[in-house]
Amino acid sequence: MINKDHCLLFGTIIKPHGTKGSCIVATRFPVNRDEIKGNSVFLEIEGLLVPFFIENILERTVDSLVLKLEDLDSEEKVREITGVDVYIMKDKIRQSKNAENDFVVLKNYKVIDVQKGYIGVAGEMEDIALNPLLHVKSDKGAFLIPFQKEIIFHIDHKKREVKIKAPEGLFNL
Repeated sequence: MINKDHCLLFGTIIKPHGTKGSCIVATRFPVNRDEIKGNSVFLEIEGLLVPFFIENILERTVDSLVLKLEDLDSEEKVREITGVDVYIMKDKIRQSKNAENDFVVLKNYKVIDVQKGYIGVAGEMEDIALNPLLHVKSDKGAFLIPFQKEIIFHIDHKKREVKIKAPEGLFNL
């Protein structure tokens, strides 16, 4: 049996995609599809992690993928598992240095904007479906920064820094 401690909560199945058993997964962190292609994912069914081999994977948006899983061959079968959480083994995703592929905890990393410079210190990630947010604390207050590749463009683990390009008005809210 697979232990959840060895897995990451990758996303949630939100609906079928087409009629041949593909499903849309809302991902909890940006991921490079090539890193998980050819691997198995685990669906939490009745409290147990059940393995499914990935037949095909397509990027849909920054925070969602279309997965075709082995043994799911109809829209009806996908509807039965809509809302189910999807896990992946931690060792199947390599840590990278750019935000679109990264999943590591960024707590206590410095957050630096390309225009404004030092913003504050990263806190926890807020797991909001289709829109994960990074909490940032500064002398001027607390901010939520969307964890999107257009905003968070570089993570340096050696320096413990998150480089961002904040959209106009983000810090004025």
